[in-house]
Amino acid sequence: MKANMDDEILAYQLRKEEKSKPSMTQWLIIIILGVFIGNTASFGLERAVLYWELKQVAMAATAAMEESTRNMAIESAKRRKVSEAQTKQRQIQFQKKKAGLRQASETCNFWRQQLARENTSQNRMHRNEACNLVNKFR
Repeated sequence: MKANMDDEILAYQLRKEEKSKPSMTQWLIIIILGVFIGNTASFGLERAVLYWELKQVAMAATAAMEESTRNMAIESAKRRKVSEAQTKQRQIQFQKKKAGLRQASETCNFWRQQLARENTSQNRMHRNEACNLVNKFR
């Protein structure tokens, strides 16, 4: 019985030594697999970071464009208000000029009629002043 035990112990020790010592091929496969997994994870992480950065840039560009659009709309509204005010001022000035021309024409016609009735130097002077005023409005 002792011989069998010794043979069994010897076989166990041989198996134990063989199992605990991995071969060079196993190490090579483990290293290649580890490098592959590490590179894949690194590449994936790099892509994720790049995507995040591009998303941030896109959001900043969109915000800048929206701000620019708002500023352009505000400036356009200001210019439109100024233009409307200028147009209104020109209309008022045109109406005043038109009313002044009408009044000056009536005055000139009045003094022409007065001069036709009475040809005096005073009537000629008033007619000349009134008619010169009409020419200034034109």
